[in-house]
Formats: sequence, structure tokens, C-alpha cells
Amino acid sequence: MPVRSLRTEAKPNTRNLKYGGYYQRDVPAPDPELTDTDPATPMGELMRRFWQPVCLSEQLTDLPHPIRIMGEDLVAFRDKSGRVGVLHRHCSHRGTSLEFGLLTERGIRCCYHGWLFDIDGTILETPGEPAGSRIEDRLCHGAYPALEKHGLVFAYMGPPEHKPDFPHYESIDAPGNKVYPLSNWFGCNWLQVAENTADPAHTSIFHNGVGSAWLQEGKPTGKGTALPAAWGAEMPVMEYRITEGGRSMVYIVSRRIGDRIWVRNNHFILPNYIEIGRLFEDATAEKYFGRVAFVRWVVPHDNQSSTIFGWRYFHKDIDPKGLGEPDKLGIEGQDFLDGQVGSNRSDEERRRYPGDWDVIMGQRTIAVHAKENPASTDVGVAMWRKLCRDAVRGRTRRALPKPANGAGEEPLLSYCQDTIFRIPAPADVERDQELIREMGRRVTDIVLDGDRFARKERSREIKSGLKALEKDLRKAYA
Repeated sequence: MPVRSLRTEAKPNTRNLKYGGYYQRDVPAPDPELTDTDPATPMGELMRRFWQPVCLSEQLTDLPHPIRIMGEDLVAFRDKSGRVGVLHRHCSHRGTSLEFGLLTERGIRCCYHGWLFDIDGTILETPGEPAGSRIEDRLCHGAYPALEKHGLVFAYMGPPEHKPDFPHYESIDAPGNKVYPLSNWFGCNWLQVAENTADPAHTSIFHNGVGSAWLQEGKPTGKGTALPAAWGAEMPVMEYRITEGGRSMVYIVSRRIGDRIWVRNNHFILPNYIEIGRLFEDATAEKYFGRVAFVRWVVPHDNQSSTIFGWRYFHKDIDPKGLGEPDKLGIEGQDFLDGQVGSNRSDEERRRYPGDWDVIMGQRTIAVHAKENPASTDVGVAMWRKLCRDAVRGRTRRALPKPANGAGEEPLLSYCQDTIFRIPAPADVERDQELIREMGRRVTDIVLDGDRFARKERSREIKSGLKALEKDLRKAYA
């Protein structure tokens, strides 16, 4: 019988067929609406309307630094007067890469024929051209606005007329805060990297036994892939909430630890910015509105690779015991969990002791959503995809930042926080689960309601509301 006839026979029900790999071998295409960020794509154009980190300041040395961002080949540099530039990589004259350019007091000079480009793309000099040449008047090299903040270089790559002011991130305002930049490269699509944080279920399962042969073998780990005992191996109570009219979302993860209940909110803001709570929370004491420890942007280089650029915060509220090592941050230097970076482990180590970096990369170079079988633990991932899809389809009222008006951007308020109440568990297990869920919801209500207070009063008023809630819950569940 011809092979064509074999393949056109009626298929049985293949979804629950044992040894049914033959019928499951086809791999559909990825979801381009969310995963494709090249120029003129829906997600790519959305991301370009925001300031995006493109490299670390430390990467701008006395040599130009080639970068690739959202499918565009660029060069970043700091000229000899200290100004930062981000230009199209290939010279406007004959296309030579400006990564071989010469840094000058004002801009970058192509090594091939000496054309000199300012950071805004203005052509300052064209050696070899006759007097009276009008090239400098009729042509500008491709350039993007760029600036530096706390060790990261940001660029705005969208339409010039829509350029927003750089936002002020409220999370950075903690008293005594010290900010350290970091980056972490992934050889896969940006979306699956971002979605990992929207999946708190893997924290209890993967980081506390199933994914950690270190634990199974009883080997010492230091911080390792294992988290503090307070995180537990049992599944927390998990809920999710869309915030700011679809511009952002929070997850609500609530756990019982002895006579305490711990509620965490992580904050996800379109299109690719995430705020995360204290990395080594041990939940040993009461806490009210504990602040952000780590912020990050997942920036595509192209559809097959991306980098987490972030700021790690160090202050007494989120790092009272001095955990974390700032000198191990920077390029490929997340120090908070083993397995977050791929370049510092052998292939055998990665397969025997996998970390987040490995399982994210293991979802294929571009995760294929049509091959997934979503379960109850995937609500946060589904919500994040919906937020992204609604935004690129123009369904989200506040998805895009306002163009700059000279007044400066309003602070980008953070809903990321940790709150820990001391409330003994009721004897009835079901009643305790009800208490944990209620606390998660009401803590989140108070945090979100804090937007109505003035910026200087917000934190104080939220903490006051949380303390009042603690008293109410103690009485209700006594």
C-alpha cells in the first residue's frame, strides 16, 4: 500500500492512546502574535513604545558594543564626552559594521571611510567628499534615544512622536536602597521566560524536591535550587487578578507556615516588566507590605533568544540578613538561585540538577502553545497571555504610555509585596484554607486600594490597613 494511503487512514482518538507517539509527532507553528517581536509585528510594535534596556553600562567600554534587539542589529556606545548612543549597526555609507567604529569626543566614526555620526544620527563629517557636499544635510543615520539608569542602558525604539518620558519606578524608592544591575541570557523566545514567573506552582514543586536532585541525594546546596523551608513543598493557595484596567496583573500566593500566614503579590506590567518580592523570605516574623527585591525586563534579541535585564535591590526591608552578593550580579550573574544561568554549568550538571534556565530553554526555542495541555496551575500563564493579546489588539485602554509632555512621568506604582500575619490555624483544616484564601484576597484589596493615597502617604496607609485586617481576622477565626 502506498505511504500516502497509510497517512490518510482515519486516525483513532489519539489523545489518550498508549504508545501513541506516531499520532502526536506533528509540531504546529508557534503563536506569532505573542512571540514575534521583529519590526512591524504586533508585539514588536507594542514593545517599541516603551523604554527597553538593551545592555549594561559596564558593557560600554572604549570599544563600541554590538547588540541585537527585537530583530534589529544595533551598536551601543559611550562617546568620549560620556554620552550614550544606540545606532543602527551598519554604516549609512557602504554598510560596514559600526562595531569596528572609532569613538570620538562627539559620536562614533566609521573605520572604513571616516563618516562621523552623532548620537542622534546626525552626520557630522564625510571625509573625502568635495567641498559643498550636501550629504550631511539630506541624510541622517538611524538612531534611537538612549539613556542610562542605575547601570542599565535603555533605548526607545518606537515612533519618535510617541516617545514617552522615562518612568519613575516607585519600587526603587525604599530608604537606603542600593541598586545593582544584572543580565541573564536565554537561547529561547522572550514569552516563555516571562511566563516562568507567572507560574508560582513550579516554586513549590520544582524548587523543593521534584526538580532538585541535590535534595533527593541529600547533598549540601547552599542556596542551591532549594528555597527556604517557609516556601514548603505543599501547594499554596493561588489566585490571580487583572489590575489597572488590563495594563497589569498580580498573582496572590498565600501559605500557612506554623502560626503565620504569608501572602505574596508579584506584579506583572505590560509588555515585559515584572516585579518580584524578597528572594529569601523565611516568614519568621510579622511583616506588613514588605517591598520589592528584584525587577526585570525580558527583552527579545530576536524570536529565538532574549535577555533578562534587571535591577536587584538591597535594603534592610528585603535583605535584613545581608543575603545576596552584589559582586556576583552584572553580566550573566544572577546569584539568587543556582540554575538561573546556563553558562556556568556543564551539560551533565544541567541535566542532573536542572534549574529554571534549563526548563525554560527545554520548552523548545519558541514554545508551541498548541502542543500544551493547560491545567489548573496555569491560570496565571493564561492570564498573562490574554493581557498581551488584548494589548496588541488594541483592547486595553491604558496599554501604551503617554507621549512626553515635559512634566515627567507619574511614578509607576508597585503592587508587589509580602505580608505575614501571626494567626494560629483553626482546628478545622477547611476553615484554615478559607482563612488563608480570605487573607490573600483582602491583603490584595488593601494594597490596590492604596492608589487613592498621595505617594508619600501610600506605604504608611497600606501598612495601617493591613494591621487592622490582622486584628479582624484574628477575631473572626479565633
